[in-house]
Amino acid sequence: MATIMKIAVITCVNNEEEYAQALSYINRLHVPDGYELDVIAVREASSMAAGYQMAMEHTDARYKIYMHQDVMITEKKFLKKYFPCLKIEK
Repeated sequence: MATIMKIAVITCVNNEEEYAQALSYINRLHVPDGYELDVIAVREASSMAAGYQMAMEHTDARYKIYMHQDVMITEKKFLKKYFPCLKIEK
């Protein structure tokens, strides 16, 4: 059963330098009160689809963000702005 108050950020990684930069932005995200952020890096997957599938099966997060290692989420309030379904107090 999915944990309602958890958000997974799933990244397929084959370049550690790019991922380190992406991770620095992920770690700056404002996580809504009561929510938990599950950061999952998948390495050595046979394909991106296979990597994402594997991570999806190993997290109980209800909400999942699939991203490539070269994506930088610069908007600190990304979760609040793009996931209005989260019950976030103002």
